[in-house]
Amino acid sequence: MIKTPYFSEMNTSSMVKFGSAILVVLSITSWLPSSANARGITAETILKTTKTITGEKIVYPLSGEALVEVVVVTILPGEKTRLHRHGVPMVAYILEGELSVYYEGIGVKTFSQGSSFVETRKVNHYGENAKRSPLRILVVYAGADGSKNVLPAQQ
Repeated sequence: MIKTPYFSEMNTSSMVKFGSAILVVLSITSWLPSSANARGITAETILKTTKTITGEKIVYPLSGEALVEVVVVTILPGEKTRLHRHGVPMVAYILEGELSVYYEGIGVKTFSQGSSFVETRKVNHYGENAKRSPLRILVVYAGADGSKNVLPAQQ
């Protein structure tokens, strides 16, 4: 048994386990971003929410293997998507340009470069690039294998 003021009741095996646990915690925290990190790594939260842009609670599909799909959507000047809705939660981040989304019964919401949101799943909508430069959107679908990311508009 090791005798120290702080660990007087620990045997050698317990000390090794305790030391190993401390090493694991220290190695994990060394990878976490911080302003004091010598590698210059930072993490900026751009979106954290439990609701979609129209106030719906975010609900994930309950069947199928979890599937995340990341897509960059480009919409040329003057173009728009068809009227649609989504079958799985969808996060959008505007990489460049400006997106106008027209929501049935709600109106238009405009998102500029650097904006992010969780898209509605229940409200029919379409997106449009009304500007003179291309629009690029990073889209993340958080669904399940077999789920449809984009669905036709509901009547």
